[in-house]
Amino acid sequence: MRYDPTYDEYQGWIKEAFGENDATVPSMTFIQKYGDRITSFASAYIHNLTTMYIQTIGFINGAKPSYREYVKMVEEVEAEGYLFTMGTILNTNVTAIVWALRSGFVISGVRVSSDGKLYVEILRANKTPKRFD
Repeated sequence: MRYDPTYDEYQGWIKEAFGENDATVPSMTFIQKYGDRITSFASAYIHNLTTMYIQTIGFINGAKPSYREYVKMVEEVEAEGYLFTMGTILNTNVTAIVWALRSGFVISGVRVSSDGKLYVEILRANKTPKRFD
């Protein structure tokens, strides 16, 4: 479901999920809850007229990362109805790359960031786009 976290709340999620504590609050945030507990989140923004870009998918509050939860978060983003979903994954995060490929993403390229890290670019066509009917 869509959710609007406060700045401090989002920074706490990023720190717990990735060990970082300085991230820009995204234009859209999606969450999965079990009971009252938020267990995973995805941050995304509109990349262009036809594409949503996933910045992060993180697991928090003691939730163990799982493929099932990963797919749920991707589906939450795709529910916005854009033709394509894209993102980048750090090349050392093999689990995330495998999950992305297994869930229907294709590798569309690679890029090197300004700090020298290599990222794999991924792209997936939305099976049921709603914005372009």
